[in-house]
Amino acid sequence: MIEIPEASSGIDGKAKLEYDLEWLAIIRASHAVFSFSRSFVELPSTTREKIKQQIPHEKEWIKTRISELGRTLEIPQNFQRSVEPFNPTCPIFNETGNPCHNNPQLQDFLDFLQLENIFRIPETQPSVTINTTINPDEIILEDI
Repeated sequence: MIEIPEASSGIDGKAKLEYDLEWLAIIRASHAVFSFSRSFVELPSTTREKIKQQIPHEKEWIKTRISELGRTLEIPQNFQRSVEPFNPTCPIFNETGNPCHNNPQLQDFLDFLQLENIFRIPETQPSVTINTTINPDEIILEDI
């Protein structure tokens, strides 16, 4: 069976994307147990049950929050560039550059859900030093 979702359109008739209420509720209910582990993390059954029981309450909280803010479930068109686009004339790495950047759209999303941004990179993060010296034994594939 193939399910074809209906596309909704905004006031101006253009297609729009909306958050799923249950997905937002799951995000709020499970935020405290988020893990940065690279391996699978098995939650104890009591924790899973607590999250399941919390989802209906979170749905109601989100409905109230949307009403308070005068919003809808529509995903905001708030894109902001957080890094410069790739420029082939510039080196990919510089010796003092920091390859990590904060994401303003994620921060807006978490502010809307009133959740802590556990992904935020401190503004005072030390610079990363990258060794950019060329290895004389390195084989440059373009030369082959």
